[in-house]
Amino acid sequence: MKPERELLLAYDDPLKVTAAFNRNLLRRINDELGGNFDLDGFSHRATWNAADRRVEVFLVSARRQQVAIPDADIEFELEAGSRSGRRAHAQLRAGSGDG
Repeated sequence: MKPERELLLAYDDPLKVTAAFNRNLLRRINDELGGNFDLDGFSHRATWNAADRRVEVFLVSARRQQVAIPDADIEFELEAGSRSGRRAHAQLRAGSGDG
């Protein structure tokens, strides 16, 4: 298994590639479904979940936001600190039966 630091750097990379990818999902909702996500109102966070041996990636709302996605008939509120868009990336061990 790769070291935790190395795994975190893969998803919280210095060039912010993963952060841009995740924000692009919100951009597509805005463009394709009429959403109003404030793309600058989110920070990217990657954390290590030791119990499940995986990196979890989130966008975290920097402030309270009212979100509407008219073409999907959805409206909701995000509080500051709300996590959204979680993706989990498991680190499998050879011979563990995990894959």
